[in-house]
Amino acid sequence: MLLRPTEVVANREKKSVTSVDVFGVVRGAASYHVELGKGKTPKEWQPVTVANPTPTDYGLLCRLEGQEFAKSRDWVVRISARDAQGRTKTAQVSISIQ
Repeated sequence: MLLRPTEVVANREKKSVTSVDVFGVVRGAASYHVELGKGKTPKEWQPVTVANPTPTDYGLLCRLEGQEFAKSRDWVVRISARDAQGRTKTAQVSISIQ
């Protein structure tokens, strides 16, 4: 199973973040979902997508609404996946929104 966040893009209107796009690679997973954690070492994770069975190569995994990022400067985006045998794997990327 291959999970890799490849790019995070903050979409802005003037100085405000309107949304954040998360791109990545997901191969060999029966399903995956994306979660968002507040801070540099999150204690809690908020699901931001439902389980998705579609593999992607350098594609858009999700778009996060900009108002979420007003709560903190530092965030971690985590991709969690499960294969057909029930094994799980995660990959994450830290982001800082200014």
